[in-house]
Amino acid sequence: MNSKIKFIFLDLGGVLFHWRELFQFSAKRYSKTPDEIEKVFLRYDALSLTGEISIKEFWSSVLRDLEVVSDDTFFDIILGSFLPIQQMHTFVKELISILPVGLLTNIHQGLLEFYLQRHFIPSLNFSPIIQSCYIGLKKPDEKIFLYATKQANLLPHEILFIDDEINNIIAAKKIGWSAIQFREDTPEQSIHEIKDFLSADD
Repeated sequence: MNSKIKFIFLDLGGVLFHWRELFQFSAKRYSKTPDEIEKVFLRYDALSLTGEISIKEFWSSVLRDLEVVSDDTFFDIILGSFLPIQQMHTFVKELISILPVGLLTNIHQGLLEFYLQRHFIPSLNFSPIIQSCYIGLKKPDEKIFLYATKQANLLPHEILFIDDEINNIIAAKKIGWSAIQFREDTPEQSIHEIKDFLSADD
């Protein structure tokens, strides 16, 4: 076992569930192109991820800018386009019996509870759970990694971070964390990489 690692932080989207079909799914539903959906989505995404607007305000703004009249909620769109990465769910259940595991996620208010209810993430004893929308910081801002380090009550080099976005991996490494980029299209390979890292000698 890699004795220097005492804690693991996990991202959610792209690690525990697939989410990237959201734009294609929405495009078909609203007769738009995926690029149109993504452009409008990103216009309001950061505001919602840092808690400056609610998820309802976020989704209402998206539909308004797309000139779409719909009773859909963002939760409806998620149900139609997200899928759990079951291989990672199984692995994390094993992992959390060996090391403490927390969550570090850019997320909209209320979605964590929804993800748990719908089994997009496994119901395990994750702690701490750091949600961008409640602290006004989001990855890859260095401040959120420093905040997470304090919450874990560990030194940076004792933490392993697993995320699908390379910018977040780079930011985590800058403050001294170990970090592995998860590739959701080849989950078994990424899980093997994590296992190899954790089993390596110092």
